[in-house]
Amino acid sequence: MPTSLGAALGTGFALWSYNRENYMFDVPLQQNREFQLQNIQMTRFGLFREDARDLRDLTSDKLDGFLIVNTLKLGFIVTVFFNFDRSDFGNPAQSFIIQQITMCYTVSLMTAFFMLSASIWYSVQAIILTQTIMCKLLLQVVRLPLPTASDIGTAATSAAVFEHEFSQAFRVPFLGKVQRHPHRRKTRKRPKMRAGDGGDEGSGGVPGANSHRVRREPLIVGLRDLVEGAANHLLADAATLGGETSGVASVRAPVVQTRLGSVEPHVKLLKLLRGVWSFFDLYSRISMEIGNCCLHSGFAYFALCYLRTENADYFGVEPGGWATFGAMSFMTLWIVSAELYITNAFTILMSLALMASPFFFVLVVFLVPDDIVKTDDSIEILMISQAVWVLLMCWSALFPWGKWPTAWRYSKFLNALHAEPGANTFPADTYRRIHRASRDYSEGFTSSSENSSSSSANSTEGKVITSYFAAGPLLACLDIIRFEYFPTRRKTVILARDRLHEAARAAGALQTAEKHSILVEPIRVFDETTSARLDLDGIEVGDEDSVQECSLDDLLDWSESTAEALFADAETWTERDMEELSAYGGEPVAGVRSLLAQFRLHGSGATHNMGRFARRRFLMACVLITAGWFAALYWSFWIQPPSPVQEKTG
Repeated sequence: MPTSLGAALGTGFALWSYNRENYMFDVPLQQNREFQLQNIQMTRFGLFREDARDLRDLTSDKLDGFLIVNTLKLGFIVTVFFNFDRSDFGNPAQSFIIQQITMCYTVSLMTAFFMLSASIWYSVQAIILTQTIMCKLLLQVVRLPLPTASDIGTAATSAAVFEHEFSQAFRVPFLGKVQRHPHRRKTRKRPKMRAGDGGDEGSGGVPGANSHRVRREPLIVGLRDLVEGAANHLLADAATLGGETSGVASVRAPVVQTRLGSVEPHVKLLKLLRGVWSFFDLYSRISMEIGNCCLHSGFAYFALCYLRTENADYFGVEPGGWATFGAMSFMTLWIVSAELYITNAFTILMSLALMASPFFFVLVVFLVPDDIVKTDDSIEILMISQAVWVLLMCWSALFPWGKWPTAWRYSKFLNALHAEPGANTFPADTYRRIHRASRDYSEGFTSSSENSSSSSANSTEGKVITSYFAAGPLLACLDIIRFEYFPTRRKTVILARDRLHEAARAAGALQTAEKHSILVEPIRVFDETTSARLDLDGIEVGDEDSVQECSLDDLLDWSESTAEALFADAETWTERDMEELSAYGGEPVAGVRSLLAQFRLHGSGATHNMGRFARRRFLMACVLITAGWFAALYWSFWIQPPSPVQEKTG
């Protein structure tokens, strides 16, 4: 008996010593793992804060340069007008043509002064908005999820914990069940990574922390079914979306279970906030370029007046004056062509207004006899052409109304993330909106099997979710078609493909179908003259007659409707976005209106973006400039006394 008891005690002590040694070996590894996860989290959310700073610098840095350049140009204009000595005898009498040229360069330089001053104002306003909003965002919303004392204490366990884990202390090697974290207590919930980001909810949002994720079986659908009746196929296997099924009728909405897009919530909020200062940024550059053109054109006519020959019988200019006039006129045309996306017709019109009239004036002065065309009459034509191209540039910055001015090249560079047709909307705040949407979405699939397809296609949420899954396959089809098939429709296909691609980038839907293992069957696309079989995922079809068919027009219509749904969803702030953003460690954001309420006169009740204020101010500027040029033309034609030549011919 004593021998057996001694053997049992010896065996128990050996097991206890063995397990304790293993425990002491595992504890540092577990601590290193916990601290590494915390470091990765800190680095990841630090990058989120850098995203906000990068977006701010995209606007503020270039506008700082605008301020310096515009201020220097204003100094040039002031120097031209006031850097002279006025004698006691006043200005000498001027001829008719000199007075007309003086009026021309005066109105041009005053337009330049006005637009450059407006550019400075727009730049200052945009800088104030970006710095204020980004400061608020960094201090209150996008914070670092610092580990608490409880998190650190949980990772730094003590050896005494092992004494209370009786089952682990006497675990028999190869027989007992291993408990990986016997010392862990319930801690604060970490911010989770979304499905498909490379991690899972139990890894604290760290990619690759758990490598034992279950691989989903691919779901094979037809492209027409995916676009028109997607829900029945996408939700047939609820495990694919993380929902729950009871037969085929009842489905938990996938939008509640997983986010379909890959756009981080802070990036989505930044894109919505960017519309606040985008119009100020845009009109700062447009005003600067209009001021540049008017400045160069004004200097061209100023050179004619400044370098004129005093002893000429009627009108004469030194060779240096004509050279300056030609160089500045060409420089004006070069700036216009570099800043505007102009069609052939608009190019011809601007070229005529900018260059044809000045050179017609030169030809009249040097080559055409006065009995054919009078120089005094040609200068009035010059005034008209000058007013035409200035006003065309101003008013082209306002159309199409509600969108970015497509005529201006700079409008393409406002958003560095993706192309967009215009400034984003001003979405209302969200309170429980996603739950209502999820309920409506779920109710859309609780009907009978024969009505489920139509209800899914007609519900708003069903269209949005369908668009996320259909974006990738539709893009693949359009990519194949634009290079290999339908050469007569290539331009139309490229435009549709680019619009869908930008919409998918805006919503983060480029890889949604791939992440959810959705494969598309071959499809045959046709038009009046050509037919093409598109095999996107290499799915074998036994019977070729069973391959789905669609016309090219249908495919383009699907692409357009999908792009519209994705653009609309990218500009919608949901409760899920609010919850995920609050997990960063800052305050929850119910919407853009609530976030900017302190800066608005009507608080969160404001229904329009601040960019509308910038557009209205530019509209007022265009009205004032138009009135100024019409006043100059009225003076030139009806108030200014006619020249002696005109009196004789009259």
